[in-house]
Amino acid sequence: MSKRANTTVVGAFVIGAIALVLGAVMLFGTGQFFNERVVVVTVFEGSVTGLQVGSPVEFRGVPVGTVTSIKALYDPEKTSFVIPVYMSLDSDSVTNIREDEPEESPQLEIEKMIEFGLRARLDIRSLVTGSKFVALEFHPDTPATILGVDGNIPEIPSTASRLDKFTSLFDNLNLDEMAGKAILTLDGISKLVNSPALASTIENLDKTARGANALVLQLQTDTHKLSQTAMETLEQTRQSVAAAETVLTTALSDVSRLSNNTDERLEHVANKLDKALSAVRTLATNLDTQVKPLSDSTKATMNQATLTLEAVETLIGEDSHTRYNLDTTLEELAAAARSVRLMADYLEQNPDALLKGKGQ
Repeated sequence: MSKRANTTVVGAFVIGAIALVLGAVMLFGTGQFFNERVVVVTVFEGSVTGLQVGSPVEFRGVPVGTVTSIKALYDPEKTSFVIPVYMSLDSDSVTNIREDEPEESPQLEIEKMIEFGLRARLDIRSLVTGSKFVALEFHPDTPATILGVDGNIPEIPSTASRLDKFTSLFDNLNLDEMAGKAILTLDGISKLVNSPALASTIENLDKTARGANALVLQLQTDTHKLSQTAMETLEQTRQSVAAAETVLTTALSDVSRLSNNTDERLEHVANKLDKALSAVRTLATNLDTQVKPLSDSTKATMNQATLTLEAVETLIGEDSHTRYNLDTTLEELAAAARSVRLMADYLEQNPDALLKGKGQ
């Protein structure tokens, strides 16, 4: 009779075989077994909560490696801890666009990228789970701090994440002082709101608003009445101006005719006086030559008549000051009549000029 096989040993053998097959599939299926990988390290000073071994390493969203180890190192000089994170980068994930250039070792390429500003930071993968990953990006404007935790592998300088910057800003705030000021502000607002003076002010403002509303309504009514009165006044003014224009036109015509008639009459009288004066002078000359025995009284009379005629000629002659004043007066009357006519025409075209003024 044969010995029965141990089922436990058989089961363990089967499970081990299955595990080997799955491991081989995973190893060869991903292709990482044949890829050349570069181990780098970066040091974070803050908390790395949410980062764990196996967390992805990405460059601008492209997976380029994974986290392989996380440690905590104590620095006695600074009496603080630093956390180096070791990462395995796939050299085939980033290739050179210029295929004609000679290839360099992946480690040397990483060192050149660090010189050009390659930095590592922690980013949140999920807000729900709080998981994080390492993001690689170029930040040449940030300082490159190398601690040299492992001199055998390249060290990528780290930079603070957005969350770290926000947390640092929040930590620097003086919350106690801000809370105290907020409480004082709220107390002041409460006192102001519950103050009797504020209630009285609001009541006065309400009364003022009502009074202003009533005043506006009264102004609207008064403005309407004033507008009607102004229109009536303008109409009466227009009629008065039209009547005045008619009267002034007639007066101007009369003045013009009077001026013309006066000039003609004065001219006629002056001519007659000139003729009379010439006749008197001729008569006086004849009397002197023909009738010498004239009495002194007769000569005096003749001389007085001559002086009188000369005075009349001086008074109404063309160069006479009196006649100049009369002509000037008639011209001024004519100019005044024309000005009144122009004003009447303007008021007829712009009746509101009496209220607004000319040119408004």
